[in-house]
Amino acid sequence: MKESVRVVEARKVDLVFQTSDGPVHALSEIDLEINKGEFVSLIRTFWLWKNDAVTLFGWS
Repeated sequence: MKESVRVVEARKVDLVFQTSDGPVHALSEIDLEINKGEFVSLIRTFWLWKNDAVTLFGWS
């Protein structure tokens, strides 16, 4: 079997949004692995998903 090449790896990711009602824990210790050739889709209900991806992955 061919060994996969990992192109994205994240470990123990936490994402907390501060609101007027207190913190909202969107992610808690999430692990993510994406290998070369895999198809990944990020789905969300609001159109500002890019801002969340920037926040989560540190993209700029």
